[in-house]
Amino acid sequence: MEYDGNTSQTAAFLKIMLKWWSITNIQSRRIHILKRNDILKPFNSVEDDWLVFLHNLLMWLKRWTPVPKNGSFLTKDTHSAVYGQTEVMIHFIKYALTQLNIPYVLPGKIQTDMLEERFVQYRNRSGYNCNISVVQVRELTGVVFPEEE
Repeated sequence: MEYDGNTSQTAAFLKIMLKWWSITNIQSRRIHILKRNDILKPFNSVEDDWLVFLHNLLMWLKRWTPVPKNGSFLTKDTHSAVYGQTEVMIHFIKYALTQLNIPYVLPGKIQTDMLEERFVQYRNRSGYNCNISVVQVRELTGVVFPEEE
């Protein structure tokens, strides 16, 4: 593996992705105070600087297709996932602030982590089977559904 000594582009990319990760995972109204990090402030306006950042990132991702250039690129799946999540997050935040009149938005609360965690528990309890049936979920949770007539 060759090393050309030029890491500034990688560092800039990682800084952008860390900012994106931090913004999309805000889960507390006051964590920005405790951590002294303004990136972690909840969204409270459609003019918010971090919403502008997400929009600019979306435009950048739109121009940057997942094609190898100098060996530096995102995979097609990763590019699609980051683009899709960013686009939906922008629309959701704007909708929540303007249409629902919610005073602030915590993007980290809108994710599937808890659902995924529960699925992992079910999978582990069923012998690491990824295709868990409704019957197995019933057995694992103890939930009894009314019989169909």
